Amino acid sequence: MRASTALALACALVIAIALVPARAQEGDAKRAIYEAFSLVVEAHEAGGDVSELVEKLNKAIELLEGGDERGALELAEEAAREAPLVAEEGARRTREAMLLYVYVGNHMGRPMYYVVQVKVGDRETPIDPAPLEPVATFERVLLHNSTWIFPLEISFDEPGLNKRLIVELWIYNETAGEVQYHGKWCQLWINVTRP
Repeated sequence: MRASTALALACALVIAIALVPARAQEGDAKRAIYEAFSLVVEAHEAGGDVSELVEKLNKAIELLEGGDERGALELAEEAAREAPLVAEEGARRTREAMLLYVYVGNHMGRPMYYVVQVKVGDRETPIDPAPLEPVATFERVLLHNSTWIFPLEISFDEPGLNKRLIVELWIYNETAGEVQYHGKWCQLWINVTRP
């Protein structure tokens, strides 16, 4: 074998050996991104806010496309480490609080100032209106034929049967200059158990 052929063969072998780790890293980074994505989906399903994790995965994909396999791998591994914490936080929030939506529609023929009071009682609580302090109050001015839908996140400290979540509608009476009960309410019976 001639010296130049042997040198060319040796150079090709060195180049091939040098390329193998880079391809392995790219495969590792891609695999890490896929694995992190699976964990992000699990965190989302547990009720976690995964927006920051999704941003990290997208950045990892950009780094991988730009040839920075090591940076992509590190970012994907970071997202994978954080996903279980996000899932745990989402599950804790889901266990502790219940998310409901309240709908108010104005069909009074004029703008109305509405006050929604949320109260927690039990079987013995009189209603219409309930003589309890509200646990939450929401206020909004609505034009005629407009609606208002808002989230209500509520949690209970103690377990119990037949807890009564009461939502009352109050209005501001501009003639009297005060907030008055509007005679509208709804309730939800809830049994609260320990986790």
